[in-house]
Amino acid sequence: MAREKERDIKDVGTLVIDVHTHLPPDVSLEKIIENVDKAVIMARQGMTARETLDFHAKYPDRVIPFVPFQVRGWILDEPNFLWEVERYLKTGKFKGMGEVVLWHYGVPEIGAREFDIPADSDRMKHVVKLAAKYKVPVLIHLEAEPETVTQLGNILRYERGATIIWGHSGRATAEIVNKMLQENLNLYCDTAALDRTRSYGREKNPITDEGGKLISGWKALFEIYPDRFMLGMDGVIAQHYNSPAYIKAVTAQREILAQIAPNVARKVAYQNVKELLKL
Repeated sequence: MAREKERDIKDVGTLVIDVHTHLPPDVSLEKIIENVDKAVIMARQGMTARETLDFHAKYPDRVIPFVPFQVRGWILDEPNFLWEVERYLKTGKFKGMGEVVLWHYGVPEIGAREFDIPADSDRMKHVVKLAAKYKVPVLIHLEAEPETVTQLGNILRYERGATIIWGHSGRATAEIVNKMLQENLNLYCDTAALDRTRSYGREKNPITDEGGKLISGWKALFEIYPDRFMLGMDGVIAQHYNSPAYIKAVTAQREILAQIAPNVARKVAYQNVKELLKL
């Protein structure tokens, strides 16, 4: 079981909960959790909710299950899909929903297709109603563009009882994230893949400079909203979990923590997730 005593945030052993990761078919659970203390497992495309629960059963103190959305039912807007989601939520075994792919650019090199589902669509309104009803957060993938940021504001206002985690912080600018957090108390953000260890983080609004130093606007955000950020690694394919790549990503996230006040770093590293997910 993960030790939860407070330690020096600069220590490589600092408790970390990864709120945003996936399990590729050729990667073991052990590989994912060997460098973090706990991990939210959001299924790869095609993985069932039952499989996710099986992983949790194997490591109940390390794996945190979310109802998967990268499945046929959501992608094709099948009529019974959200009914099935509610059936899973009724069990009380799932701590959240996601990753709900809305506006996704597509990454051909890893086989990830483009998606364009409005964040304020009727089916997303159904999702946030479920989130409010069962008191679980929903983690979304929504690239920040003028139109999509407007949609995000709409859905946050539509159901204030629902908590939304903005995956990758939308790869938005610090100014946009600040505005959205200021206006919406039911919005949280994660740092998944926002450092420069992967091309995804480098190509649009990275939060660190080339030397790994936090950009000033982002450092200020962590300090202004210490209760609203969480760490994420966003491993998607086996290549992301190859030892050098994964260790580099985890190290980059820990180095981000080392640049903010220790009390804030502990919140971002694990306390916020524990409180939000009632761990």
